[in-house]
Amino acid sequence: MYSVVVFLFVLIGVFLGLNGLAWLVFRIRPTLLLTENERLQIDLFSRYDGELAAYRAEWYGLREEEWSDFVAETLHFGATTIRHEAFTGHKLAAYSGKYYNMSPDGYRKLPSQGEWPPDEQCLNIFFFGGSTAFNQGPDWTSIPGYLQDALDGKQDRPVRVYNFGRPAYFSTQDMILFSRLLSKGIRPDVAVFLHGLNDFFFYDDNPSTYGTFSNLYEDFQKRHWAEFHGRRGAVPDWHSLTCFITSLPLSRALDIAARRMVAGEDEKAPAYWSDDVSEDALLAVIRRYRHNKKEIELLASEYGVQPIFLWQPVPGYRYNLAHHLALQPHYGLGGHGRSGTGYRLMERQLAEQPEGDHFIWLADMQEKLERPLYVDNVHYTAEFSRLIAEQAAEEIMRRRLLPVASPKPGTAAVVSPVA
Repeated sequence: MYSVVVFLFVLIGVFLGLNGLAWLVFRIRPTLLLTENERLQIDLFSRYDGELAAYRAEWYGLREEEWSDFVAETLHFGATTIRHEAFTGHKLAAYSGKYYNMSPDGYRKLPSQGEWPPDEQCLNIFFFGGSTAFNQGPDWTSIPGYLQDALDGKQDRPVRVYNFGRPAYFSTQDMILFSRLLSKGIRPDVAVFLHGLNDFFFYDDNPSTYGTFSNLYEDFQKRHWAEFHGRRGAVPDWHSLTCFITSLPLSRALDIAARRMVAGEDEKAPAYWSDDVSEDALLAVIRRYRHNKKEIELLASEYGVQPIFLWQPVPGYRYNLAHHLALQPHYGLGGHGRSGTGYRLMERQLAEQPEGDHFIWLADMQEKLERPLYVDNVHYTAEFSRLIAEQAAEEIMRRRLLPVASPKPGTAAVVSPVA
């Protein structure tokens, strides 16, 4: 009996010691035991301390001495601000920093941000889109910010742009977000939608949070059913114990080691990142986008809002990838490569069925720009964000898409241009 007790104590000691060792390894070398996919997903900023160091200040619109603070704030922002939101899937919480500033009302602030609620004496523009609209860099390097700079002072009243871009959003979510804002009595003069890239990435019309909430809901159902029967039959709930054991540092290390032995160094990207999608599926994306566009137009017409649709540039379409220095060599464009094929299909369809003056095709503006335009696989440099905004502003003004102010009593009426 004594030997059994000693053996159990030794076994527990070894178990605790191995867990302590694994914990220490994770603390000292947090990336040592990551899988290849996990390492590459956090590899962006490490590349800017290596082969991309010479470009980081220019591409992100920063001073070199700001770089380390910007990286730290970016990581903190990304880890602390994502929240669930009904109907759209997710939103970003209020945040105040040097490089990232989020309003509690859901928009990313610009350096010269307009008031909230919007001032009716201004020309108020709501800008919607995914992370390319939200912007991968500081507040002042976003497309909405540059658009305000390009338009303000050239209209009959001050222009104020509100950046409602949200990471991973595509046209379905933006349609819902636009509708939700209108339902709260918040009406802009103009609503601009930047789309294309994420519509093809999320080709199945499921938002980025779909898998998370689907799994959580299924798990909840299973646990609720087990709990119900457990109360009737006094059945132990082993779920919490399983979660505890799998969360231990040793379990984590063994799991990663096992996956590495199976996958090896040539570990493949997650299946969703593949660009191997049928043409029929991509045509379905275009049909969905055009449906969403029509829904937005109907809403905008009902509420007196001028809608403007921008079809954004993507690296897989009419861009020489030899200039794409920030492209992740292991994955390439991955699932974002779908937009290249999808854009060519969209181009053909637009030739047969144009979308009207309020649809602005910006997709080929990078064709002759023989220099780096992206800070990672798909997000724009500060310079390219500015160029996109300036070309969009030029087209918007050329097509006279912006409404003019209502005349004051006793003055001659000015007719607003019709898109």
